[in-house]
Amino acid sequence: MIKNIVRILLIAGWYSCALQPLYAQQDLARLWLEVQQQYPGLQQRQVHIEADRLRAQAVKSDALPQAKVQAQNNYGTHQTSQGSFFPQAGFFNVNSPAATTGASYMSSTFASTILEYELFTFGRQQAAQEAANMRTSQSEAEKEAYALQLKKELTSRYVYYRYTESKRNWVQQHSQRLQELHRMAAGLSKAGLKPAADSLLAYAAYEQALANKDLWTGNKALAIASLQEIYGPKDLSLSRENKLFNDRSLQAEGMITENIDEHPLLTVFSKAATYHQLVAQEQNKASRPSIKLMAGYAFRGSGISPQGNVSGSWVDGFSNHANNGLVGIGLTWNVTSSYSNKLRSQAWKQESEKSRLQQVENRQAIHANLQGVKGKLQEQEKQIGRTRLALQHSQDAYVMYKARYKSGLLSMTELLQTSLLLEQAENNHIEALHSYWQQKTEEAWLSHDFDFLFNNL
Repeated sequence: MIKNIVRILLIAGWYSCALQPLYAQQDLARLWLEVQQQYPGLQQRQVHIEADRLRAQAVKSDALPQAKVQAQNNYGTHQTSQGSFFPQAGFFNVNSPAATTGASYMSSTFASTILEYELFTFGRQQAAQEAANMRTSQSEAEKEAYALQLKKELTSRYVYYRYTESKRNWVQQHSQRLQELHRMAAGLSKAGLKPAADSLLAYAAYEQALANKDLWTGNKALAIASLQEIYGPKDLSLSRENKLFNDRSLQAEGMITENIDEHPLLTVFSKAATYHQLVAQEQNKASRPSIKLMAGYAFRGSGISPQGNVSGSWVDGFSNHANNGLVGIGLTWNVTSSYSNKLRSQAWKQESEKSRLQQVENRQAIHANLQGVKGKLQEQEKQIGRTRLALQHSQDAYVMYKARYKSGLLSMTELLQTSLLLEQAENNHIEALHSYWQQKTEEAWLSHDFDFLFNNL
């Protein structure tokens, strides 16, 4: 019994450890899981991938034997004439003996089936299949690049939401300080220890802080709407803890990969260059001949008897029938298409070179921007340390100056200046943290690695 209990506890402990990353998912990771499943832009690109896959299957099915069946029953005249002509649209064929007797109109029946199988395509079918498969692969790469860009957009909007939340809380704290100063000045004024102007100055600053609070309340509502544009019109259910503007979050530094060549954006250009090259090869091989194995069967009946008697009865159109079969090998070769296909091939090669150069251009840009962002982040960490220290000193100075004001050693104007310095120190610290997380978002996109942000925010 005890062994069973211990076993259950061990399994439960392992299970909880295994699910800990799931339960410990932060706001940003949870939002992304929802967006990944329901965002129309991602669904649109998945549909495009499925369409490309179907087109690739259709190209593959072109290699299968092609069967054509037709049947018809006609009623008309049977006069014939000699001569030659090219079969063009709008012509029909009439065949009968030169000498006939009987009705002028008759019924006839014809049915046939033809089977064609391309024995040798000289690489055309394989080239078309490779191009179709590469187009599907390119669509998949485009979806990955779009998903990475969507991660960046979602993270940027989430950072901005937390920024507006932090700014609103900052304004609220400042307004509470000013409200306290107003009450304190009003009490000292009633006691005759301070002039009434001190109370008015404090109240004016308090009203300005309330107006600023209204502004950031509206900005916060706008940030929520911006998030819901991606997440959907549902409750965001975000945690109350604002980790982005808590210095503790800076202690968990993430490892960023620098494998730039695997960036989804560069993969899109690489796949595009390969696809265009394959299409160029397909155009080159389109001028090659085609050798087909052909087999056919035909059934024909008419109202004309072997003796030349013509029956106008519709039923007799199924009489006097003949059955024929035909097997052969044919070669078709459009020799005049070589030049035009060569030009098309060269055009596709130019498209391939264009995609390759775009890949090189974007690789250089990503590498340079990533190095620049890393350098800026190092300096921003120093900046955050300095703004934090300035904030601590400003808070201590405000407490001391407020005590001096109560003791009558300081005027309200000087105390409000100290409060303003504290307000600026708090604001500078928030702005430094906001800029830091903006750069971390840019770094995550450049390095195509959002694990650190999704695991900590």
